[in-house]
Amino acid sequence: MSYYMLCLLAESLAITFGDPHMITLDGVEYSFNGYGEYHILQVAGPDFNLQGRMQPLVDEYGNVSRATVYTAFAMKENNSDVVQVMGLIYQFAIGQLSKR
Repeated sequence: MSYYMLCLLAESLAITFGDPHMITLDGVEYSFNGYGEYHILQVAGPDFNLQGRMQPLVDEYGNVSRATVYTAFAMKENNSDVVQVMGLIYQFAIGQLSKR
């Protein structure tokens, strides 16, 4: 299973995939294996804020990997309610991801 997060803003595209590899709105590519909660996107005009939670991958034997994946997102715009999307933590097992 693979997943991607896409963000389209003013004809620019940002993407994050894998453990995670990222391409920013201005086309910069990098990998980031931080563990914690981070601001992914902030836009001043509509006062939009997107945050993501990254946690380490755990293999089928309970070994913690140095790689991290997004497990939750929260977003808010202007005076809207906060929208939260909670994911599952996946285990990496010999080329496959399985739910944990």
